[in-house]
Amino acid sequence: SSLFSFVVHLQMAQLQGICPGHTKGVRQLSFSQPSVDGVFLASACQDCTPMLRDGDNGDWVGSFVGHKGAVWSTHLNPDATRGVTGSADFTWRYWDATTGAELRSVATEHAVRAVRLSPSHDRVAVAGNSKTLSIYDLNSPESDPISTGVGPDVVKAVMWSPDGAKVISDGGSPSSLQTWDARTGAVVQSISLPGPVRDLDQQNSTLAVATPGHVLIFSMEDGLRETSRIEMKTDITSACLQPRSVGGKTLLVVGEAKDYSVGLHDVASGDQVAKLTGHHGPVHCVRFHPDGAHFASASDDATIRLWVLDKQVLE
Repeated sequence: SSLFSFVVHLQMAQLQGICPGHTKGVRQLSFSQPSVDGVFLASACQDCTPMLRDGDNGDWVGSFVGHKGAVWSTHLNPDATRGVTGSADFTWRYWDATTGAELRSVATEHAVRAVRLSPSHDRVAVAGNSKTLSIYDLNSPESDPISTGVGPDVVKAVMWSPDGAKVISDGGSPSSLQTWDARTGAVVQSISLPGPVRDLDQQNSTLAVATPGHVLIFSMEDGLRETSRIEMKTDITSACLQPRSVGGKTLLVVGEAKDYSVGLHDVASGDQVAKLTGHHGPVHCVRFHPDGAHFASASDDATIRLWVLDKQVLE
C-alpha cells in the first residue's frame, strides 16, 4: 500500500513550498479572495504573532504585533485590507492588513477561540471560553455587542450564513451545531452531529463541518440542510471543500491528527484519493486557495505547507 499511496501522491498533488517564521503551533489559516494586489494568507499561531503572507507563494508580507497570548483564530476580509484575530490573552483585535496597524482591541472575560467577519465586513462574531457568542458592530465601537449564552461547552468555531442574518457555532452541546439569529441571539436551528465540531469552513453557500470521524456537507441556501456525509478512517482536525470543481470532481482536503498527514477526498464517492505527508506534528487547519488548484496546511510543527494539485487533476 505504501507504493500505491506514493503513486497516488505523485498523481494528485505535490508540495509547493514550506513557510517558516512561526515558532509554535499554527492554529488557523484564512485566504483572502483575489484582489488588485493578489491573494493573501493569514495565519493564527500560538506564538502570539499572526502573520500575513502572499497566498500564491507563501512569502512573508508582515506580522500583526500586539497579542500577549496564543492566537487561536484569524479571518481576512475578501480583499485582504482588514483582518480580525482572537487570542488567549482575553482580547480580539481588528487590524489594517495593508499596514499592520491595530484598529481596535476589545477585552473579553475569557480566551477568544473563534472570530469571523460578517459577509458585509461590518460585524465580527466572537466566541470562546466564555461559552457565549458575541456580535460586535465595527461601525459603532461604543455600542454593546449582541451576546448570547451558548454553553455548556467552549465555542471553538463560528461561521456566518451567506446573507449575514445568522451565525452558526458549536458549543451548545458536545455534538451539535447551533444557528443563531444575528440580530436577536435566538436559536433558530439546532443539528445533532456524530461527534464534536473540530472545524467549520464555508465555500460559497456550502458549509463543511469536520467532526473526528466524519465530514458533513450542508447547503446553506435556506437554513442548514445536510447534503452529504463522508466517513473518515482517521481522526481528523479540519476540513475544507474545493471552492470550485476542477476536472469534473470536487475535492475535500482534511487535516489528520494522529499521523500528521493531509488527505484529499473525492466528495462524490468519499474515497481518499491522496495522502500527503511531511508535517512533523498534528495538522490543525487546512484551507483551499480561491483558485481551487492550491491549498495550505498548518501544523503544530510551526510550519505552513503549500500544496498544488497536479496538472492532470485540473484538466
